[in-house]
Amino acid sequence: MDELLQKKIEDAPNMREELFRMLERFDKRILEYKAEYENLCQRQAKDLANRAAGSKAALNALAQQQNQAKKAMEQERDAVIHKLEEEIRSAERKRADADRQAEDSYLQWEKQYQDQLDAKAGEDYQKNKENEKFLNELSMVRNSVKSILGEARYDGIVRGVSAAPCRDDVQARSVLLRYQKENRTETEEEIFRIHNSLLRRLLFSGKRNQLCRSLEQMVLDVKQASDIIRRMQNARQADEATVFHGKKREKRMQLQQAQKLSAASLAKVKSQRSQSISINQKKYADKLSLLQKQQKALYQQKAASFSQEYKTAEDNWKQEKRKMQQKFQVNMEAVFPAAAVRDMAGKLWALASEYGGKKFGTQPPRTKEAARNAIVGEIYIPVSRWYAKESGQTLQEFLPRQYGALFRINRKDGKIVPDPRLIRLPFTLSLDQGESLLALCPDALQEKMESALQGASMRILWSLPVGQSQFLLGDSDKIGSFSSLASLDPALYNTSGTAS
Repeated sequence: MDELLQKKIEDAPNMREELFRMLERFDKRILEYKAEYENLCQRQAKDLANRAAGSKAALNALAQQQNQAKKAMEQERDAVIHKLEEEIRSAERKRADADRQAEDSYLQWEKQYQDQLDAKAGEDYQKNKENEKFLNELSMVRNSVKSILGEARYDGIVRGVSAAPCRDDVQARSVLLRYQKENRTETEEEIFRIHNSLLRRLLFSGKRNQLCRSLEQMVLDVKQASDIIRRMQNARQADEATVFHGKKREKRMQLQQAQKLSAASLAKVKSQRSQSISINQKKYADKLSLLQKQQKALYQQKAASFSQEYKTAEDNWKQEKRKMQQKFQVNMEAVFPAAAVRDMAGKLWALASEYGGKKFGTQPPRTKEAARNAIVGEIYIPVSRWYAKESGQTLQEFLPRQYGALFRINRKDGKIVPDPRLIRLPFTLSLDQGESLLALCPDALQEKMESALQGASMRILWSLPVGQSQFLLGDSDKIGSFSSLASLDPALYNTSGTAS
């Protein structure tokens, strides 16, 4: 227990100094507690901040890992789908290439076939040209002969001559081959010699009729053979064209059928791959959904774990604070017991009440021995600094509740009410140590100060037995500041109503 609380306060040589020293010890303990409590608060704030930062970093790292896992699965999904889509594109390219190759093959076959037909037609044309040339040559010979002999004579000579029977192009070619230079008869060859020699044409005699008939026979046979060959060529070409168109139609149908099969195969591949894409998309969507749920559950679990750890740490720090508060309250109660402080305050204000204005004249001054201290007023000590920061919250609740006798204020209406911001104590002067009181005030407060001085003087007088004290009252301004005290001793009274 504090040393002052173990004494009789009224026996203290200097009550005011003893009270102030006790308040210094009281203040020291409170400030020590505040420093220790604020240090605990700082350590709490640092620990909780570190925990919060660590939890945040761990959750961020977990979220980053989860995002990487999600991206990896999305990349895997995209790779699978890209592969399937690439297979579709590859099948489309193959189908296009196959169609193009088939079309190119068809066009190449058509060109080759057409070239073959054109070559045959060219050969026929060349042969026909040769035949036509041979026929023209024969016709020229005949026309020459007709010109020399006269048309009527010539027609009379060759009357009854007709072309040899010829049924087909084989026989027609045999006829033409028969009239080739190397296969001609002497008579037939003689015809060409007559044509080439005008003298011979004019001089020939006995062979004229035979030559003319042979010439006419040759003309008719060659013309008939040429016509037959041309007709047969035209028929053959028409047949070949018909066959060609049939083959083209067949080839085109085969090509179209192959294209249909290729399109059907491509459609099947696209359907299969599209189905695989849909299946994989759904599969990976389910896997991603499950992964996200698992990640969310893990994240929430971690967050809840960190939150619980943080709350546990917070509760531990609160427990530490409560222990510190309890320890402080126990120590304060041990050093400054609330009952002892309340009793001391009660005694002090009981002493002060003896000198209240209402009791002057009803209570006599001390009769036995002089008081060691005279209560001359009240003093208010501001303690708002005790309630600063977090530690002040508990102090603002604890101190007024435990030491409410100290935290009071005397209102203007005379009522004493609680006020945790101020400590209210009697203000004393030590009579043993001969203390003085110097009061300074502005002119505006002159009357109030005189009243206060008169009250202090009366309280000092009332603290002393009658006849055991001697006072020297100075009134330098001769304004009668202590005139009210003159009535206490007739020797002090004079006609001017002032004391000297």
